Amino acid sequence: MTPSATERELEAISVELARTLRQAGGDARAARAALTHAIARYRKARTAGGEPADEFAMHFFAVDGVGLAKARKPALSRTSATSAQVARWTALLEKLVGTKARPRARVLRSVPDG
Repeated sequence: MTPSATERELEAISVELARTLRQAGGDARAARAALTHAIARYRKARTAGGEPADEFAMHFFAVDGVGLAKARKPALSRTSATSAQVARWTALLEKLVGTKARPRARVLRSVPDG
């Protein structure tokens, strides 16, 4: 799969996950099914593009939406859900992927002495 085809697939995954999570609402089973399906598609798209399957999965779905190089609004931010609902989906996603989302690192500027 070419990088641009991979990015298109990743965008489609993000859009579909946001839609299915909105439909799931508070239904934990439906949310789990939606996340499981999205993770499987993410892994397939990454490996088809020659990339490690699980690398940056949490960032893709919950933090910055970056696929290979292109940033996009992450699926969990596209839902207009409450922060509590997003937190529940994020916790479930962490369990399914096996990693935690880390916020973007802040760049600290050194201040010269004196």
